[in-house]
Formats: sequence, C-alpha cells, structure tokens
Amino acid sequence: MQGVHFTKRDRQQMDSLGITEAQVIEQIEIFRKADFFVHLHRPCTLEDGVHTISSLDADRYLLLHEQAAREGRFLKFVPASGAATRMFQSLLQIYYMPHFLEVEELHHRAEQGVAVACDFLRFLGGLRQFPFLDDLKQAMMTDGFSLDALLRQCEFRVILDYLLTKRGLNYGTLPKALLKFHRYPDECRTAFEEHLAESAQYMDNGCGRCRVHFTVSAEHEQGFRELMERVGSLYEARFRTSYEIEYSFQKTSTNTVAVDMKNRLFRTATVESTSGPEAMERFSKISTISIQTWFISRISTTWFQIGSRPPWSCGKRSWAAASLICRIACMRCCVT
Repeated sequence: MQGVHFTKRDRQQMDSLGITEAQVIEQIEIFRKADFFVHLHRPCTLEDGVHTISSLDADRYLLLHEQAAREGRFLKFVPASGAATRMFQSLLQIYYMPHFLEVEELHHRAEQGVAVACDFLRFLGGLRQFPFLDDLKQAMMTDGFSLDALLRQCEFRVILDYLLTKRGLNYGTLPKALLKFHRYPDECRTAFEEHLAESAQYMDNGCGRCRVHFTVSAEHEQGFRELMERVGSLYEARFRTSYEIEYSFQKTSTNTVAVDMKNRLFRTATVESTSGPEAMERFSKISTISIQTWFISRISTTWFQIGSRPPWSCGKRSWAAASLICRIACMRCCVT
C-alpha cells in the first residue's frame, strides 16, 4: 500500500501491542474506503429471518430461564473498556478553542451555525439536568469554586476544565461505564451501577448471586474496583443478592490505530502512533471464560438520560422475558 511509512518507534509500539504491520495497513485501508455501506439482500420479516415466539413457547422458555438462574448458570458479559470520548467530542473541541468560549464569539459562532458553538449552548441550557451535576459542583467546591458563580461570570473554560480533565471529574478520558449516566428522582447512577441493578432482575431468581464479567482497560481497573467497593453492598442489600464481579483486560492486539483527516497515522509528541480498542473484538474474551450461558450486554454510546423510573419497574418476570429475548438476539448477532 502506497503512502504508509512506519517509523522505528511505530514498529516498536506495534511489537509491544502484538499488532503486525499488515494489520495496521489493513486498518488504514478500511479508513480509506469511500463506501462503508453494507449491501443488504432483503429485509428481515416475520418467518423470514424473524421467528415468532408463541405464548406457550414463551412460558416454557421463561421456566427454563428461571431454572437456570436458580442454578446459578448465568454470567453477564459486559465489554466496558470503551472511552466516553465521542460523547464529549464537541465539548473537547471547544475546550481546545478557548477563543470560542468568549461570550460574544460564542454567540456569534452559534448564529453562524457552527456546530461546536451550538452544541455548547445546548449543553449550558441543560447543565442542571445532567446526572453528574452534583459531582461537578462538589469537585469545584473542593478548590473553592462555585458553579453558579462561574456560570454568571461566563467562565466556561474553568467549568469544562473540571468536567473533562483530571482537575475534576475527568469525563473526557474515563470509560463510559464510570460516568453518571441516569438521573432518577432519588439517585443518580453510573452505567456500571445500571448493570448491577439490571442483572439482579433476571440472573438471581433465588440462587443468591449474580456473576458479572467486565472487560476493562488496565489503566481504569482500579476505578472500577473502587466504585464497586462504594456501591456494591448497597445494591446487594436492595436486591437481596450477592455479586461476583470479574475483570479482564482487552487484548492490546485488537486495538485499532487512529488516523487524521487524511487517513494518515495520528502521532503525538510522546507516542509515535495512537490506538484504541476495537469494539467487536472485545467479544473475543468470551472464549476464555468458563460458563454455560452468557448474557451479552453493552454500554451504549448515548447521551445522558433523565427518567422517572428504572426500566425494570414493569415487573420482574416481564423484564426477564424482554431481557431474555433481546439478549438471545444479541448473542446470535455477536457470536455467530
């Protein structure tokens, strides 16, 4: 392939990650393709790709599910190494363009329809509704800052500093699982906590334990363990279960290189080329886990949600039925 030149440090980094030059070239070739669309043969319809489960079969499947849950035969597998970078893409962009954060310039750019300026104004408009609001206020108060005062003074870069960087919440680099995702009337939950709460609804069924396996990045493992230390006993008491939490690391050989707008290797001052986890390869970890039945669940790259009640409040059995059907479909999609 023409136009790909590897430096000595590139090759050293690839060797340390277990990635070959051929794999990197293949990844760059995918980036360079103009057509990313899949050509479909025909849509799935009832009885042509979509199987209807009768009410009798549904009851039978639920009984089988409940029996397996009582015997502790389930494990929930959650790929959780994905960073939240895309969720904060606009905020990160405007954070590194401080002149855009000056009030007159910000509104001028928004009137012109500049995306990052429009996104930032929407962010300011909804700031008080985000699940992380109290944590952000607390992080700022620790250093003697008031969020309300900074908003009045239009000190927007300081606010972003405490939201996105290690000075505060560090949401610009944390994995999505560790972010406060959902706001309820009496609490706010991280995505990690949502998986704890959800698993208790369809994996316990009297066996007294829920086994959940998270794939995480090595640099954030301690953050997961500390969060579990803080909240684990609360969810165990609430759902009358015990959690067996396992962690594993994504194979570095499944990383995907980063490229610039011209599809050239993106390099930093300290690291010659950068790379990150490739989403679907996270499921390769399943083959190393000894368990009979998996529930495969993911942490979606969505914006934050504000709701009045958890999704399983419709009832434990109906939630189990919906989860069972959805995760059977997910497992077939991801494993076959």
